[in-house]
Amino acid sequence: MKDLEMRLVSELMKNSRRSDRELAKVLGTSQPTVSRMIQRLQKEGILKAYSMIPDFAKLGFSVMAVTFIKTGPDMPPDMADALVKAVREVEKKRGLKIIMFVRGMGMGYDVMAVSVHESYSAYVEAIKEVREAASQRFEGVETFLADLHETKYDPLSMSKLADYLSMHMGRGS
Repeated sequence: MKDLEMRLVSELMKNSRRSDRELAKVLGTSQPTVSRMIQRLQKEGILKAYSMIPDFAKLGFSVMAVTFIKTGPDMPPDMADALVKAVREVEKKRGLKIIMFVRGMGMGYDVMAVSVHESYSAYVEAIKEVREAASQRFEGVETFLADLHETKYDPLSMSKLADYLSMHMGRGS
């Protein structure tokens, strides 16, 4: 990715509501250049979505959960699909608010979900229903819960990553 494209991505991560004209001014290029870059980055799948991050607590959520799931050694694809299906069913039934749901690896777990809940008891009910819907197809579940009313450090944001990208422009390209 070119330096100018990386800077554009960084600026959009900081505030995706800015106009192409504003972005061009910050980047020191023309508005048509910015518009063409945005179209190309969208077409290439680099820019996937434009989103804002609300204050979850002010929306009525008090708990954010980062849940790690151990599905077992060599979980067959159909079992993994069943887990995803179970989570999707609970999402629809209970209005489960999953922000991110991905396979990965680390700490002995291979699935991670990030979700928000109105209360601790709402979280407990949701995870209970996911377990039941998945028919206990996983070996372990661990969750880190954050009280959204007690955020004293950095809230969820893309700005920190954008700052990192800005500081490392051109390296490796």
